[in-house]
Amino acid sequence: MEIDPLSAGAAFLNWWEARKQRKLMESIAKSRPVRPRPKRRAPQRRRKAKRRDPAGTELLRQQRLQLEREKFEWSKNRDLWNGLKWFLEYSRSSEYDDENYDD
Repeated sequence: MEIDPLSAGAAFLNWWEARKQRKLMESIAKSRPVRPRPKRRAPQRRRKAKRRDPAGTELLRQQRLQLEREKFEWSKNRDLWNGLKWFLEYSRSSEYDDENYDD
């Protein structure tokens, strides 16, 4: 009677896996049942009553508007400078192109 080594190895692995499964089931059976924790609700936040004085609100609005204007001016100036820079670089490169161009 000959025993195939491949089937003997497969049988051993099958036995080993079944043993691990059995031990796991025994440990689960011995352990205490686990109660799921109650889920916490997000605390309800109370909204504050709006008590701002109209003068303070108007001041904040004006400051925000001024800030937006300054941002717009800044970006407009930056765009102008970038356009000027591009124009100067383009005109310089075209001067060199005109010198090297033989017609």
